[in-house]
This record gives sequence, C-alpha cells and structure tokens, in this order.
Amino acid sequence: MKYGIPFLLDSNNQLTGLFALYTTEGPIIFIFTNQNKMERFGKIASNMAAQSGNKFGWVDFQASSFSNVVSQLVSMDSSLAGSTNFIPDSDPFFDQILMSLRDRIP
Repeated sequence: MKYGIPFLLDSNNQLTGLFALYTTEGPIIFIFTNQNKMERFGKIASNMAAQSGNKFGWVDFQASSFSNVVSQLVSMDSSLAGSTNFIPDSDPFFDQILMSLRDRIP
C-alpha cells in the first residue's frame, strides 16, 4: 500500500526532516492514505512551513501496513522513537486537528 509522508525543505531545497506538529504530548506526524485529506492538510502545512522560511512536500512510502511505515521511519531517524506520535489520516483526531489548524492559518 502507498502512504504519504509529509516533510520539510529549507530555503535551499534541502531536506530538513519530517513535518510534525508540536504539542505538549510530543510531536505528531500524520501518515496519509487518502489523497483528498493529504491535499487539504498540505495547503495548511505549506502556509505553516512558509512562515518559518521552509517548504512543504510529500514522499510516498510503499509498505505493507501503517506500523511498517512507522518502523521504517524510526529506523531512518531514531530520534522519532518514543515521544513521536504517528497518526493515520483515518483517525478522527486528524479531522479535529485539521479543523483547528484551518481556523488559525490564513
């Protein structure tokens, strides 16, 4: 199955890391399977990234399951282990966050 993973680029188009929302409960990284949700989130995330001089993008991962994607990401960056919350776009929490962000971002 194909999963969309959000990432950030700096002003020189160099990869700086995954796009995360930072909360008191730790960073949140959304993992996408729904193209429509990915595009809606991408519009908001692009505005957020631009505010700090960054660019927003996607990379596609092929994996057998959500947990396999998470394992691959953590194996590539061990700092993601532990406190990072990986949330699928099918989780109702995603829609709540999207509505909250939409209200805050022009």
